[in-house]
Amino acid sequence: MVTGIYRPPGIAEDVMRPAIARSLITQYPHFRTFTTAGLAIPTHLQELIATVGYTHDPTLLAPVAAQVPDAFVEAVTLAGTVEDVATSVQRMAQQGIKHIMVYPQAPDGDVERVLTSFAQEVLPRVRGQGEEGISGTATARL
Repeated sequence: MVTGIYRPPGIAEDVMRPAIARSLITQYPHFRTFTTAGLAIPTHLQELIATVGYTHDPTLLAPVAAQVPDAFVEAVTLAGTVEDVATSVQRMAQQGIKHIMVYPQAPDGDVERVLTSFAQEVLPRVRGQGEEGISGTATARL
C-alpha cells in the first residue's frame, strides 16, 4: 500500500494524491481498484482524467491530484499520523489481511524515515492491540 506517515495531519494525505491520480489515470475508464473499494468517481474527475495520458510528470498530475477526494486517500492508502496508520493497519488485520507491502512516500523524499516509523512505531502499536494476524517481522529493502 502507498504509505505516508507525517505530522501534522493532512500532509501525508496530500503526498498520496499524485500516486492516486496516476492510478486513476491508468485505470481509466473502469477504475477497478476504486470501484471495488466502493468508491464512485465523480463525473468532473472522470472528465479531467480523460484529458491526461499516463504520466509521472508532477505538473501534469497536479490538476487531477488536487481533485482526489479524501475518501479515496483513506480507502486505498495508509496515510496520516502514526496513530492514523496504526488504526488503518489494525482494521485491515481484523478483516483478515496478514501481509502488507509498504510503498513509502514522503513530502521531503525521506522514504527511509517512513519505513522506520512504520516498523518502529506503527507495528508495535498494532501488536499492542493484541492482533494475532500481524507478522512479527518487518523487512525493509531500500
